[in-house]
Amino acid sequence: MVIILIACVALLIGAVAYLYPRATFGDRLVAVSWGDGPMGKALYGAYVVLEPAAQGYDVRLRLYIDRPSLWVRQEMEPVLLGTVATPEDAVQRWGRLTWDAAGLHVGQGPEARLIPATEIQRHR
Repeated sequence: MVIILIACVALLIGAVAYLYPRATFGDRLVAVSWGDGPMGKALYGAYVVLEPAAQGYDVRLRLYIDRPSLWVRQEMEPVLLGTVATPEDAVQRWGRLTWDAAGLHVGQGPEARLIPATEIQRHR
């Protein structure tokens, strides 16, 4: 019985250690915005996050369908927006997120990206 209890505790600790960093990234957050979808308000979550890279940071867009939690989340494949030297560079380039009928507009200026609504909604 003790072995089973120890195994369960170890499994729980391992699951939390694996899942928790994937569910949170507050210290690496550049921008966040929630957009409406055909199946509800604030259905799609766009998070622009930093990931350490050899030369500065990779900046990625993560799109969630519904709000992520520790145990359940549905997200699209992350989109690499580019690489920056500092977090401030990332905010300047991709810190603005706007939603419209065409889709999600990430950033402004020459490095801005449009993620088409058809791509965002392909989970349906």
